[in-house]
Amino acid sequence: MAIKILNALKINSIKILLALSREGQLKWKEIQENTKLPTATLNRSLSSLQNLNLISKESGEYKLTWVGDLILNRLLLFGLDMNGFPGDKKLKEICSEDSLAQNIILELLITVLATLKLQGEVDIEKLERVLKGKMSIIYAVLEGYEREGYLQVKGGKAYTTKKFDSMNLEQIFSM
Repeated sequence: MAIKILNALKINSIKILLALSREGQLKWKEIQENTKLPTATLNRSLSSLQNLNLISKESGEYKLTWVGDLILNRLLLFGLDMNGFPGDKKLKEICSEDSLAQNIILELLITVLATLKLQGEVDIEKLERVLKGKMSIIYAVLEGYEREGYLQVKGGKAYTTKKFDSMNLEQIFSM
């Protein structure tokens, strides 16, 4: 499955996901106009995205599925930018606390379902207890970043400093 997802997420497929995110539902011709992809490439990419349930087709129009939206939001969150998309409005939307919480829950659900598929069982009560306990890790990391001058935490909110703002994602992930 992982190989199929990685193969599907080639640049042509990402162009399609971006067009659907930007425009909502699109007919085949509208996708082609938006992406400028040749017919055969477009058809292969659409088929691949549909097979992985990243997009669906209803009444002649394609749209992102919740899985496709989740994956695209994560790509955008980690810096994907093509021709000025996503733009500030879309970034604010995917970075909102509501959207982050929803996507984290969807990621957790996918992980639980994958674990069930592989292991046949998951103790969800234990999982819930462990997750609540692990929340302290977030606070500990943020406190460490605050001590180092990267963030300020006030009134339940974390704010970036100039030091943090000057870093790119690769630098942040390497900390």
